Amino acid sequence: MSLISLCERGFIPDALTRVGIRRLNAQRLREEYAGDWYERFRSRIDGLRSSPIAIETRAANEQHYELPPPFFLRCLGKRLKYSSCYYKTGSESLDQAEEAMLG
Repeated sequence: MSLISLCERGFIPDALTRVGIRRLNAQRLREEYAGDWYERFRSRIDGLRSSPIAIETRAANEQHYELPPPFFLRCLGKRLKYSSCYYKTGSESLDQAEEAMLG
């Protein structure tokens, strides 16, 4: 079992969990701001180009199948698009935004 899993299950006191989170955040910020801005920018672009389009698709699909179809019929537009919509002006309906994204 990983340390994160132990924290999530409540086996590690909150105070220690917070210390760990703060250290991880500080480390991440040091890594983010290492080098000059252009170097960081290029590194981020290269990372995006080499990364997969979708991550953890199996888990995402499992989450979708946990919900009954009527949920999607109530919450989504007529195209049942759940990934994203495009609201060009912000005044579009959900159906219009789905069409714009597909379009």
